[in-house]
Amino acid sequence: MIIKKAALSDVSKILPLFHAYRQFYRHEIDPKAEDYLKERLSKNESVIFYAEDETGILGFTQLYPSFSSRNLGSTWILNDLFVKPDARRKKAAWKLIDESVKHAKETNAVMICLSTQIANTNSQELYKKYGFKKDNDFFHFNLRVK
Repeated sequence: MIIKKAALSDVSKILPLFHAYRQFYRHEIDPKAEDYLKERLSKNESVIFYAEDETGILGFTQLYPSFSSRNLGSTWILNDLFVKPDARRKKAAWKLIDESVKHAKETNAVMICLSTQIANTNSQELYKKYGFKKDNDFFHFNLRVK
């Protein structure tokens, strides 16, 4: 298995897993998804890494840049992480996180932030084993404006 940084030309390979990721979070397949990914990459608004072996794409992660006033530095939001169900015991998620951490260090970020669904206990266990700490000091709120 190898981890690659996605280019625009890789979007069509990643797209089926992006659809599956969104469906996991109860979103319908949207024909705008491909353009969304292409726009993020072409504008350097995100970084996508994907895991691939001889069978094809196993999983991907997408990071978005941000900043932390409290920590006085740049951060990366690990917004999306998805591995095909039949590839979940191959350490693809771990290797994708490894590559994300490497990228964060190379870009002098102070941290990687992520959130996951409360019911997604498998992912929570992975993040804890990797060393992510659950934030017990802050609640996160969202306001949908569109």
